[in-house]
Amino acid sequence: MALAMSAALRTFKMRLPALALLLLACPARGQAEPTQQQIEAEYSPALDACLRSGDAARGVSVAMGACMREELALQDSRLNAAYAAIMKSLDRSGRAALRAEERSWIKQRDAACNDVAVGGTIDLVDIPNCLLDETIRRRILLEARGR
Repeated sequence: MALAMSAALRTFKMRLPALALLLLACPARGQAEPTQQQIEAEYSPALDACLRSGDAARGVSVAMGACMREELALQDSRLNAAYAAIMKSLDRSGRAALRAEERSWIKQRDAACNDVAVGGTIDLVDIPNCLLDETIRRRILLEARGR
């Protein structure tokens, strides 16, 4: 019984970062959580072009991961712009609260996305893809907040 309980506890602890990310990403003030379809609709045409060319088109993980990282850089700049726009509209305490929220979100996002790792070359695709989707999700939620 104790052995089963400790295995269950280990499983729960491994999933804690992902659960915390979900809680942090939960929409505030009646915002709807973006669907995966809405997130993917935000991908740039450059990502599709990249994935359909060269080694990425042949399924080479390193090349596919490079495509994801390029898209992540683009989407991260969009997230930073949304964050900056909201920060301008907040008073001092609001800025401090958003800054703390963002720092916490980054830690949770990174932990949850590292949890998708399985230990193979597919991690070169899966981890950046997770970071990409969570970055877009966060931007959508921040932009909705700023309206």
